[in-house]
Amino acid sequence: MRIRIVAAAVISLFIASTSVRAEPLIQLLPADGEWVAFQTSVEENGKSVSNIWTIKSVSKKEVAGVPCRWIEMQLKREEKSLMLIKCLIPESEFGKGKHPLGKAKQVFIKQGDRELAEFPSLAAASPLVALVLQGPGTDAKKLDEKEAVEMQAGKIECDIISGKSEGDLGFVKTTLTHRLLLTDKTAFGLAGATVEISITVNGKTDKAKLKNSLHESGKDAKSALPDVQ
Repeated sequence: MRIRIVAAAVISLFIASTSVRAEPLIQLLPADGEWVAFQTSVEENGKSVSNIWTIKSVSKKEVAGVPCRWIEMQLKREEKSLMLIKCLIPESEFGKGKHPLGKAKQVFIKQGDRELAEFPSLAAASPLVALVLQGPGTDAKKLDEKEAVEMQAGKIECDIISGKSEGDLGFVKTTLTHRLLLTDKTAFGLAGATVEISITVNGKTDKAKLKNSLHESGKDAKSALPDVQ
């Protein structure tokens, strides 16, 4: 998937989209210090790349009397950080069916070796990441069956949510097909996710498949951006 095409398509769709997202990937708020890591594989043009995606609750902060939480997400390949995002989110924005990452009060991002930068929203900081994390739209449905996922403490049964999120601006069409594994037994409520991405610009289609599998979790999270507080 060409970065130039993806960026143009996704940014345009974010500016124009007014659709309601029904099942975001990140919904629940764990105790401060909890974290969860996923083995992430990206398949594109017959090639596959593996990374580790970690989500952490790293500290609390009160803003104008409103309790908030600093949440960090980091994508790493071996020991190299590819992307690091830190968001300040009101605790009241977490909960089943809510989209806390879309309600962040502050968003900071550091991509690779670039300087740390602040953005007004996650969508502005990284449109493609924000689009994936919003999850399926109002057609999202919970399947009758469940799927077992292995954790350190044993297997857990997860709800399976499927659905699509689509956008159409004429020359830009995008479809994300989601299959989510949700449970209240993991930090943030996510146990796994598969997202198939199709973006068409002026008749040329690029496709990719993103799969997140539960890797490990813990309760000793430390901020990778301790100066942002």
